[in-house]
Amino acid sequence: MDGLAEGSPGISPETLLKNRLDLKRTGDFTGIYILHNVSKDQYYVGQGIRVIDRVSQHFMGRGNADVYADWKYGDQFTIKTVPLLQSGYQSLNDLERDAISAYDAYDHGYNRTHGNQN
Repeated sequence: MDGLAEGSPGISPETLLKNRLDLKRTGDFTGIYILHNVSKDQYYVGQGIRVIDRVSQHFMGRGNADVYADWKYGDQFTIKTVPLLQSGYQSLNDLERDAISAYDAYDHGYNRTHGNQN
């Protein structure tokens, strides 16, 4: 699914959930994900050893509660991912922290921290 790549328009949570098993079968990966609430123009940045599994959890009620509530009440979201191996970063924590900053996800988004510490 090319829509998950950084630089693409992203995919919807509905598309991710519908194709989750196929995506996992083709290879889940370690990296970060960017959830964009298009309706409110807010972001959530997270990381995962198995990104497809982790992103899916957010839209099944087992992730960020505010993201899930906004999605359940009809806000439109897009999802993008950045694999650690293709990012130029050595540390998943550094990649996540820089993305939280770049997307202003702490001050004007869903993130409650600036990212994990090393």
